[in-house]
Amino acid sequence: MSEENLENPSQEEVSPQQEQPAPAQEEQPSPVVEQPPVPEPIVLEVDAALLVDAFIKGKEVSDEDSLNLELFLKGDISGWRFKNIPAPSLEELKALEPQVSQKQNQEKINAEALAFLAATDWMVVRAVERGEELSPEFKAERQAARDRIVK
Repeated sequence: MSEENLENPSQEEVSPQQEQPAPAQEEQPSPVVEQPPVPEPIVLEVDAALLVDAFIKGKEVSDEDSLNLELFLKGDISGWRFKNIPAPSLEELKALEPQVSQKQNQEKINAEALAFLAATDWMVVRAVERGEELSPEFKAERQAARDRIVK
């Protein structure tokens, strides 16, 4: 040992060729990065496009307004591109479900009644051309179909 090391025996002599190992560093835990929450997809009982139509009905819509329904239904508000109409909340859309569902049901009833009338029109034409009477039951069935149609 050199004289210097004699004064301070805890230090060892290190030649320039030898490297001292780096002092051990405690590993710092990597910071936890919180991810933004993934928006919940919107689940609706009826056709979402019909709900959106019902929501914007009567409101001022411009030619530049648009909707990316796929994005919007995934909970991505950027899919809503209406300048003067704020995006509806899930609660607002759900509140429209009964009204839209009723409209869908009525459209189905209308389609079935109209299909029945169209399918039996030839019988009426034939009876008129031949001067024949239609049965009261047949007339009542056609009238009932007309009565089920709501515009």
